[in-house]
Amino acid sequence: LSGTLLNIRKLLSRLIPNLSILALFPSIVKYIKLSIPKNTQVKELAVNGYPVKYTNLAANATVDETQKAAVDKSNYSTIWNGGSTESEATLLLDLGSEHEIYETAIMFKGVGKVQYKIEVSSNGTDYSSLFSDGGTVEKSIFVNEGYGKGRFVKLTLQSSSFENYLVKDFKVLGN
Repeated sequence: LSGTLLNIRKLLSRLIPNLSILALFPSIVKYIKLSIPKNTQVKELAVNGYPVKYTNLAANATVDETQKAAVDKSNYSTIWNGGSTESEATLLLDLGSEHEIYETAIMFKGVGKVQYKIEVSSNGTDYSSLFSDGGTVEKSIFVNEGYGKGRFVKLTLQSSSFENYLVKDFKVLGN
C-alpha cells in the first residue's frame, strides 16, 4: 500500500499545475485528499482562481444529433468525427440559457497538434473569443482557462496533425 501511495503522490506532484485535468477527467484520479488544520474555516475552494463548484454545462447542452458523441457525459468510447482536417469543423452547443464559463477541455483520440478556437455568444449570432490555441504542442487533452458569459459555445477546429478531427469529449465548465 505504501508503494501505491508513493506513486499517487508522485503522479499528483507532477499534475498539480494541471489540477483542472483531474477534475475534468475523474477516471484519471478518483480522489484528492485535502488536509486542512483544525479550527480552519474554508469559505471557498478554488483552482487557478476559479471556484471548484462548477458544472459541465456541455453535458446538458443541445447539439446536432451527429455531434452528441462529443458531449455525452464522459463516455469516452464514443467519438465525434468532425471530418477531414483539410477543412474546418465546428461543434455548436446551445446551453439553454446564459451561463458564466470558466474553463473548457477537449479530449481527442490520439496525441497530436491541433489549432482551434472557442467562442461564446449570448444570441447565437455575435461571438467573442473565449480561447484559441496555435497547435504547437502535441497532446490528447487540451484544457483552456478563460472567462466568458453566454448561451452558445462554438468550438472551431481549424487544423491538425491528425487525419480527421476525432473528439472523445468536449467539456464546458461554469455556473
